[in-house]
Amino acid sequence: MLRRLRRPALLASLSLIGLLAGPALALDVDLDVEGKPEEACLNTEKTMRMVMNVWAQNATETYAGIQPELEHELGAKGERGAKILTVFKTMIPRIEANEFLPPNVISRYEGHQKLRAATHIECMKALKG
Repeated sequence: MLRRLRRPALLASLSLIGLLAGPALALDVDLDVEGKPEEACLNTEKTMRMVMNVWAQNATETYAGIQPELEHELGAKGERGAKILTVFKTMIPRIEANEFLPPNVISRYEGHQKLRAATHIECMKALKG
């Protein structure tokens, strides 16, 4: 049974990496949520978790394209996009320092939860400040 649980998760991760390895990255931080910072932050958290998955899978070519793509996509979203971009610029070095990956956390699940919480705090500060 344990193998059944691991295999779908592995296949999902590999599918994500395969989708991202195409010519264009599928990074879309949805900020058009009618002024609701909580929703924009939830979308930011999801994208940040995807960034960490790419980093953890050691997909170096894909990872190298993430930051320029984020800057391009968020730059087109005005002031709110610029605020969210600061969140990514704050959190990406923490991902690269493996702060949210074992052995710095007990499990990948715990790491994702800590990443989500830290991203949410940074995002709410950025959007409300």
